[in-house]
Order: sequence, then C-alpha cells, then structure tokens
Amino acid sequence: MQPMNSKLEEFILFETEGEINLEEPIVYTDNVSVKCSGTISKVKIEVTGLKVVLPSTGLTDPNAKISIISEGQQPVLKDAAGEINGFIISSQPQITDGDVENGYTLEFELTKTPSANVKSVEGSISIPVSLVVRHPSNSKTSRTDDEINVFINCTPGGGAVRSPQPSTKAPAKAPAPPTKTPPKR
Repeated sequence: MQPMNSKLEEFILFETEGEINLEEPIVYTDNVSVKCSGTISKVKIEVTGLKVVLPSTGLTDPNAKISIISEGQQPVLKDAAGEINGFIISSQPQITDGDVENGYTLEFELTKTPSANVKSVEGSISIPVSLVVRHPSNSKTSRTDDEINVFINCTPGGGAVRSPQPSTKAPAKAPAPPTKTPPKR
C-alpha cells in the first residue's frame, strides 16, 4: 500500500514566543539567631544565619553557578527606620561576614531614648534588602527586594536569644515526591 502523497509534510502543532526569565533569589530568615551585647543605653545587635537561596541554572554542568552581582557580591541592606520599645537605630544594619554557602551575619546598634524606662529590648525591626543575580550562560538577571524581619527579645549582657520567625516565601526547590514501586505480579 502506498501513501496518497509521497511528499513529507511538516505540521506545526503549536508555536509560542516568550522571554526566558530567571527566578528570584530568596532571602531566608527561618534559622537566624540574635545576640545582643553592650549596655542598656547602647545595644549592639548581631544577627547570624541569614541565608540566601539562589535560583537553579537549569543546566547540567555542575560548575555553572548563578552569580550575585549586587554591590559587593552580597545582599544589599538599605536603611532601616523605626523605634523598638524605647530604642532607636543609631548605627544602620551592615553585613559584616558570610557568604551564600554559610549564610551572612549582620550587625547594627540601638540607642535607648532618654525618656524610655526599659530594662530590655523587645520588638522587631524590618530591614529592607535587595539582591541581584545573573545566570551563567544567558546573562539574564533577576532581582528581589524584600525585608528581613528581626525579632529581638534580649537584655544587654544576657547573651544570645534564638529568634525563629516564619519565612514569607516557599523554598526554591521542593522535595522530590516519594517514588512508588509497581506491584509484583
């Protein structure tokens, strides 16, 4: 039996156009620890365990990595404002140590207002953060502008206080679903 038409024809089932985008990086604060030191009039706050999850490259090359292209190749903290239970920010938050693999440490100082009659620092502060990343092969960039919420509950000289808090974003990679084995026959 011979086909009616021996010429091969190509059919386009669907055609789409679109721009390839890079997912946003995620700033996690789930496992941060807050440590305070100093005196009741001037308190130094150290926040450790700030994690950044970079988006996947989608490439099979294990050496292909997303690069952080923000200033200083790290998240950029913007000025925080506000008052915490009679304390004001006297030294703006700055990243003092860390990297993507191990997490970042940031520090800032609070000064007690003259009218405050408090013996501890209790409350939260929101620190705006910005992060820009670049894909290794197509140079696409992605940016996230978020806020780090730091919950503080400490008395200067009292040491470290764990400060768990919920993250506002889902993990970058979901865990793989369990595999089912077919029943034996």
